[in-house]
Amino acid sequence: MAQPTKRFNVAAGKPYTTRDGEEKKQWVNIGRATQWDDGGISIEFTAMPVGNWWDGKASLFPQDEDRQQTQQRRPQRQAPQDDFQQDSEIPF
Repeated sequence: MAQPTKRFNVAAGKPYTTRDGEEKKQWVNIGRATQWDDGGISIEFTAMPVGNWWDGKASLFPQDEDRQQTQQRRPQRQAPQDDFQQDSEIPF
């Protein structure tokens, strides 16, 4: 069975113009790709651009392993706690 050797982010470049008139691209993450030890590459799309800006092209960027691990270790945000006590009985 093939094993993953590299992982990539799949992104589409959305062009925009800065206030100074400079042309730039905003990279929109649209999925991920995995390269396997047998040479194959699989692509999983999590989003598809539908705007008239998209030219049908996508780019692969190597995943930053340190960033990936940091995001996985990051504690989940918890809902804010109210300042009142909740009663065990519902009054209605």
